[in-house]
Amino acid sequence: MKISPWIKVPLSTSITYAVFMALSGYIFDQYFTFGMFVYWLTGGALMGFLFQYISYRKAKKVSKDMKDERAFDVYQNRTLVLLTNYEKSFDLCREAVLSIKRGKIKSEDFQNGKINAKIGMNWETWGEIVDLNLKKINENLTEIEILV
Repeated sequence: MKISPWIKVPLSTSITYAVFMALSGYIFDQYFTFGMFVYWLTGGALMGFLFQYISYRKAKKVSKDMKDERAFDVYQNRTLVLLTNYEKSFDLCREAVLSIKRGKIKSEDFQNGKINAKIGMNWETWGEIVDLNLKKINENLTEIEILV
């Protein structure tokens, strides 16, 4: 059974926050009560809901189908089919990587249909390594597997 992120994120944030606050109180010999622990749990849950809402809004911008559970996954592998020949598809993949801010091609192999790229760190991500694998299906169809 998969737990909804609307439950998992606030619950994990609230428990983590409350435990760290209690530990810091214990380490620095601060007085705290059960009411304060419940207060920390509530504050952590509210922050968890805020984090989940921000994550939901970001994923909604990227994915059109929010019922797709892959929109919230960290590693999102996709397979696409382009209606162009292999050479044009390879060039389009190169252009796509280079059009991303701080996107750099680390290695490419035209014969085997592999492009290895690195996306630099910014406010939205710590940076990614993206592998593009191209397969020629026929003269005017190319399958592209994107591994992040």
